[in-house]
Amino acid sequence: MREANDTFPRQSRDIERKKDMPTEDNHPTENSNPQEIIQPNWAATVLPPLMIVCLIFIPFDMVTMFFWGPAFIAAIVSLFRLALALFKLTTRKEQLNRKSIRQALTIAFYLVALQITGMSADSAEDFATRTARAVQTACNSADVCPGEPDGFNCPEPGSCKARYGEYGAKYFVFFSLEENGRSFLIRHRRSIDDWTVITGGINRELTFKRMMDDQVIENKKLN
Repeated sequence: MREANDTFPRQSRDIERKKDMPTEDNHPTENSNPQEIIQPNWAATVLPPLMIVCLIFIPFDMVTMFFWGPAFIAAIVSLFRLALALFKLTTRKEQLNRKSIRQALTIAFYLVALQITGMSADSAEDFATRTARAVQTACNSADVCPGEPDGFNCPEPGSCKARYGEYGAKYFVFFSLEENGRSFLIRHRRSIDDWTVITGGINRELTFKRMMDDQVIENKKLN
């Protein structure tokens, strides 16, 4: 009898213990946890995509694909994964998690870096155009073209270069004198196969050419 009486309290304790154990119905999952959306780990979510913004200091070029290539792949993969997450959101009524936020930031920061780098390249082209107009005016005024334009580093007169960019990345701009100082040539290197060439001189028209793969894609006269 004593052994039987000891068994009943033990069974009661086992039943209560099983009631307290989490089951599949009340166990929190990744999709059901509201803190996954409300209080994500912002350091792990924002910092990895934020590193892409550093690309604004690197020109977009074939020789810099070592840096731009991984960022491009990360943006493409994030785009497909985010599209899949949005599809699940509309069809299965699932919530976006922290990974989806990180993927969206990766795409956004890559596009921002690409846009800012392009703006810096355009500013270098504007710098080359302003220099060409100033040199053209000096050529016609003094009957000889200046050999050291402002903003350039000139190891010797008539052979100069500058690195210019207003928004991060710096681009090369080259200046050279031709025909014993009666004409000049300015080249802006946007990428390995994308150049801007501006020519002018004494009693000559100031011309602007955009060349890609050694082919002229834009040819105009500068006023």
